[in-house]
Amino acid sequence: MSRGRRALILIMLAVIGIVATVSSVHIFRRQPQPGPAIAGLASTPPLGWNSWNVFGCNIDEQRIERTAQAMVSSGMRDAGYRYVVVDDCWFDPRRNASGNCARTPPVFLTA
Repeated sequence: MSRGRRALILIMLAVIGIVATVSSVHIFRRQPQPGPAIAGLASTPPLGWNSWNVFGCNIDEQRIERTAQAMVSSGMRDAGYRYVVVDDCWFDPRRNASGNCARTPPVFLTA
């Protein structure tokens, strides 16, 4: 094979390699298009705070109320955080007369 022909093949391979690289970079940089909204589904999961993660069973009404106020003052509410979940230890292990869970009286006074 002559030098000229070999040089031409190398140039063509280089051009093909460059085109393939540029094309693949362009393809992978494309942002995915968001799908259509589906009726009845939220765009985000429920956002909130859970007492168990921080306090475990060491909870009382004032601590939960201060946490909720901090969510508002820090801007979390405006960012979509809507829920304050009192996870555990809020109830008396015994059932009330109706058979339902009842709050632990010394912990939550204004229920």
